[in-house]
Amino acid sequence: ADWSRAQQVDIRQQLESGCRYLDIRVAQHPTNVEKFWTCHGLFSNPMTEVLENIRDFLANNVQEFVVLDFQELHEKSTCCKTQVKGPDGKLEDQHNMSPQSSAELLKLIQFHLQGLVLPRSTGVDITYGDLMATPYRVVIMHKYPECLPDVSVPRDNSGVDVDVLSSRHCFCRKTHLRSDWKNKSTALPLFQALHAEVMEEPPEGQIRVLQCVLTPTPKMTIMARVPGTKMKSLLHCSHVVKRQLHYYLAKEWKTRQLGIVMYDMADDPIINELIVRYNMMNGEAAADPQS
Repeated sequence: ADWSRAQQVDIRQQLESGCRYLDIRVAQHPTNVEKFWTCHGLFSNPMTEVLENIRDFLANNVQEFVVLDFQELHEKSTCCKTQVKGPDGKLEDQHNMSPQSSAELLKLIQFHLQGLVLPRSTGVDITYGDLMATPYRVVIMHKYPECLPDVSVPRDNSGVDVDVLSSRHCFCRKTHLRSDWKNKSTALPLFQALHAEVMEEPPEGQIRVLQCVLTPTPKMTIMARVPGTKMKSLLHCSHVVKRQLHYYLAKEWKTRQLGIVMYDMADDPIINELIVRYNMMNGEAAADPQS
């Protein structure tokens, strides 16, 4: 559990501390009555609980929004392989949920987040002001939206369109999200790679996610059992990352548009406030040709 637990607090507490992006990995529980669970090596929370926390938070914070990034989807204890087109246009076998399970998960999201999910037709580059002028408060990123059912929009008894979630409500991670996993086990090379990315111009038509996370090696997990070893869990890794994040936010990245900053144990209100402040300040500067 020490190397699987990436957060110390529940979804509601993460949202209250300033988090607005949730990296969600979902798997089907083989025995529990709750079918869909968040999973990071180990089963964590039922998706029902996650979605209820998001709905309740948004109901009490009407000027906020949440990005749900479904980075991994697993079919029970094994993965269902789905053929999708790779970057070269060829079909590839990719781990995914079956179409039936994907449809069930969409229905669960639909039940809890009815009317809150942004349609893909609005575009991922919608401004905060324009988003707040709509009833939508949730953006869904999906690994393979092309594998989701494209449900036709039914009408209720009065002839009004019913908002049914389908592939039309899910942005494609590969197209609309830049989220580069650095795969570094120590802080120096991790932040060298992150700094190089931050110095680039933000990608057009994409949301950028800076993955400020250390990736433990097998040696690290073995050495964690040795007395005196400092890095004993993802919690200890997160302490190292947060110290560096404080430095880069205070010194190196003050004038940059950061986009989304993802880090483990993401309940640091100072880090979260600085990220929001720089994005708003530097985003406005980038939009003003006189700045």
